[in-house]
Amino acid sequence: MSSVEDGLILMDEMGKLDSVCKLLLSKKQVLARILRLALKEYSTYTDEEIITNFIKGEPSVADIPVHRDDVTQLNTEDKTATEGTAFYDVLFNAVIPGTNDTAEFIINIEAQNKYHTKYPLLRRTMYYCSRLISAQKDKDFTKDNYQDIKKVFSIWICFTPNEKNKNTISRYKITKEDVFGKPEFHESDYDIMEGIMICLGDDENKQNELLGFLEVFFTSKKKTNEKKQILKDNYGMDFGDDETEVFGVCNYSEYVLEQGIEQGIKQGIEQGIEKGAFNTLTELVKEGLLTLAQAAQKAGMSVAEFQSKAQL
Repeated sequence: MSSVEDGLILMDEMGKLDSVCKLLLSKKQVLARILRLALKEYSTYTDEEIITNFIKGEPSVADIPVHRDDVTQLNTEDKTATEGTAFYDVLFNAVIPGTNDTAEFIINIEAQNKYHTKYPLLRRTMYYCSRLISAQKDKDFTKDNYQDIKKVFSIWICFTPNEKNKNTISRYKITKEDVFGKPEFHESDYDIMEGIMICLGDDENKQNELLGFLEVFFTSKKKTNEKKQILKDNYGMDFGDDETEVFGVCNYSEYVLEQGIEQGIKQGIEQGIEKGAFNTLTELVKEGLLTLAQAAQKAGMSVAEFQSKAQL
């Protein structure tokens, strides 16, 4: 099989991995844990209370386009020559505590495999927030009834951040700055969008529960059975009837990683390293699936040689 064919197979497998990650993030037990730990409005409730009382309906998974005006109608696309079609990974509404079901948030969760993009990822986060607000026109509010705009959250879970940003959580929102005098405006009238960046590390962070349980799922190198036990013992997460589907994600992520490594090795045996395989290993490093040291070892090079050849 050619290196091009191998690369296409790996790309296909990575696409499937992206899909199963979104599926995992749409599970209500996972959503409830994220809401409780990431949004202060839900911090005093149990996961079960959040599932029962606040998460509305079933979350949509990769079927609501970003570039259209009505975020509630499913399975329609808005394509342009430059943008293609972008879909929200996970999108759902949640009742705001203390409002007797009369007010809701709109919440988007994104699983981001590729951290190093040609654009600042945070700009995209805030763009998604803006789209979620503008899409409410003529649905959640009509004419000039801007008081009916729902606050939106876009929460980005980044699997492969740079070293400086690993194991960090940051929040971005609109705040008031008094330039002259002290005008009185209600915070709820300008605090209508919030972007949250959750940058995972390589293994379980025991100092932060939100980072810890997400890292066990997505970035820990531990085997599936060990992950299952850690989630149960350390985080009280037992998926019951959903266990097979949920932990199939862990199995699949292990499989894709191993496939990527093996395809890199397979193409790199003759004459030190064949170009197609070297490119595969380089891409695996860029995506954060291999470290420089691991890739260099597979290529039979020193780290310095590999880094120089790959121009990393």
